Amino acid sequence: IESKLSHLSQIKDLCLIPQRSEVYGQVPVLVCEISPEHNQELLLGQIQDHLKSTIPSGHLPSKIIFREKPFPRTSMGKIKVKALIDEIENE
Repeated sequence: IESKLSHLSQIKDLCLIPQRSEVYGQVPVLVCEISPEHNQELLLGQIQDHLKSTIPSGHLPSKIIFREKPFPRTSMGKIKVKALIDEIENE
């Protein structure tokens, strides 16, 4: 999914994280870091349309979350996925 959306300039960074689901165990959630000046509704439509046309429906994220806050990162610049999951769950 990340590679399918890399062309969207409105997205600074993105990360696919798991979220608990009573029905499926875990479902994918797409978290996008964006600038505050971007229209989230318009961007949401662009992302959904693009993903629906490029990947199978069973692989689509169950939810898309936008945040202006930068992702937590290691000293090497990699996204701290566990810390990001904790932040999302506590928002």
